[in-house]
Amino acid sequence: MATPLMAYCGLDCQECPVFIATRDDDDAARQRVADEWTAIVMQHWAKEPLKASDMNCQGCRSEALFAGCHRCPIRACCRDKGLEHCGLCEALGSCGRIAGLLQEFPQALTNLQQAGQAAQERTPPT
Repeated sequence: MATPLMAYCGLDCQECPVFIATRDDDDAARQRVADEWTAIVMQHWAKEPLKASDMNCQGCRSEALFAGCHRCPIRACCRDKGLEHCGLCEALGSCGRIAGLLQEFPQALTNLQQAGQAAQERTPPT
């Protein structure tokens, strides 16, 4: 079973600066993250700089999401397939949606593999 704050992709939401700023209700941290992430998200999906008010998220499995997480194709794929996380998907090793993220964040792959193995161990043989 994935931990409640493991994202569908294997990232740990508890380590995300947006999640931390939300949890701590820290407006200065929200502004710092908005400033740091603006250049990145403007390359991918944002048309305007991020604002501190954009930096609120209670984790990937909540409905209170950072806009980037709300648009996440990995999250959408898992939810469409009814999967708790990508570690339960037979296409994990060849998935183009998650490949770049796993290269950038190898701990996410480790988390997915561990969660997938734990799920297999809990499943009774058929």
